[in-house]
Amino acid sequence: MQKQVKITLIYSQEDYKQVIDFKKHMYVFRSNKNLYLWDESEIVAGELWYETIFSKIEQSDFVLLYISKNFFWNDYLWDNHIEIIKQKEESNNVRIISIIGKPCDYKQDPFISKFKCLPRDGQPIHNNNKLVDRKYTEVVNDLKLIIIDGKDISSVNSIEVALKPKSKRPITNAKINNVPTAGTAIVMTPAIIAIKQIFIKPTGTPFACATCSSSELNNNGR
Repeated sequence: MQKQVKITLIYSQEDYKQVIDFKKHMYVFRSNKNLYLWDESEIVAGELWYETIFSKIEQSDFVLLYISKNFFWNDYLWDNHIEIIKQKEESNNVRIISIIGKPCDYKQDPFISKFKCLPRDGQPIHNNNKLVDRKYTEVVNDLKLIIIDGKDISSVNSIEVALKPKSKRPITNAKINNVPTAGTAIVMTPAIIAIKQIFIKPTGTPFACATCSSSELNNNGR
């Protein structure tokens, strides 16, 4: 029987609204029996808060850190959760992935900045409200590659590729110079005939016409 992969999500309570949205995108992890995703919202009445979180982190194969200014401002989180994670990381018993949820200077923190960050481009998920769902989808797809498929991911962000504007097709000379040449049949519409009568001196040589008879052309061209 395949070993169940245990994943713990750590975040600041002030980001709980955004974390709920993130968890909704991670429904594939909930439906996979070989994966166990846990966060502190699952602590039930009667369970000891610190001891339960400590136990879950100790049992984790992966720890996801939801990064924001609130995450760095939360002293309790750093004094307790992060200290446990640091100890486990030093023994190489866990893989830590930072999820950059909101804009903050996370690169200045020596502990957080040394781990793999998602999204791949390092731009916060909530940097552009129009792209939030798209960013979450990209993050979850990368987590699937890392956690489920055991693959490494390249540094190229598919969001950037998808959003790169397409170059405009240059106008070719073929379209600009698409004018009839000698010997090309010209359809003589009444407007063309009127212009011919005004601006072109009669030469006695009729135009080649696909729709008019020679007599009609001679009559129109006099």
